Amino acid sequence: MEEIVNTNLNNENSLNYNESKNNLIKLLKQSVNMRIDGLDEVGLFFSGGVDSTTIAKILKDNGELDIKLFTVGVENSKDLEISKKIADDLNLDLKYSVVNEEIIRSEFEDFLTIIEKGNIIDFGVGMTMYLTSKLVVDEGLKTILTGQGADELFGGYNRYLNIYAQNKNSLTDEFRKDIEFMYEVNLKRDIAIANFNNLNFRSPFLDKDFIRFALSLPFEFKIKSSDDKLRKHILRDVAIDLGVPSYIARRPKKAAQYGSGIHKILTKKLLK
Repeated sequence: MEEIVNTNLNNENSLNYNESKNNLIKLLKQSVNMRIDGLDEVGLFFSGGVDSTTIAKILKDNGELDIKLFTVGVENSKDLEISKKIADDLNLDLKYSVVNEEIIRSEFEDFLTIIEKGNIIDFGVGMTMYLTSKLVVDEGLKTILTGQGADELFGGYNRYLNIYAQNKNSLTDEFRKDIEFMYEVNLKRDIAIANFNNLNFRSPFLDKDFIRFALSLPFEFKIKSSDDKLRKHILRDVAIDLGVPSYIARRPKKAAQYGSGIHKILTKKLLK
């Protein structure tokens, strides 16, 4: 990642907003198509957020694949409910599992042997991905796409607002740093889960050309103020242009471990 994020580090993107948005669409379609080349079927980790729904819409428009969306959550969780609605609206096949404390507890020992160590965020994100991976395996798929990288590239995390308030001009450097260290923070855990389940994870947002262009964009295209509740504005507009319903494109971010309800079970019941 370091070689990618430090290429043309000081170059500013000279394209205007619409030109930049169109280039993102072209690069993202190109990235998705590269990662499904030669496949007859593919899965997608699906939370019902703008990142995974944008990929789902590109896959749908491709028209040549058997596509399955995968999500997990506790009963009546936000991610489950919104995922069902989107899958219905886009006429896509959704495989989901309703989980509870008993299910999570029964899988916890195996899960800990995979990630070995981590903090509460690693446990929450990792357990969500682990349980979803088991669904993919049950369906007999080997390749699964993820939305990893979109938050780091487009300012999705809430903590970026604190940086904006302190020194907004340092935001782009923060995005670069997060991409550079993404392997240790996120990908190492995810790859371990994939390997355990004999799955091939592919992340269209982490294509090197897409990363380079996304990092060249002015931070104003992504975050508009220190109290910006949405963030990732240009990516949301990309989603709208691709035909993603506005109720999803404008849906505020909620991390998978929270939207699924799994974080609450871990903190209140298991890790206590």
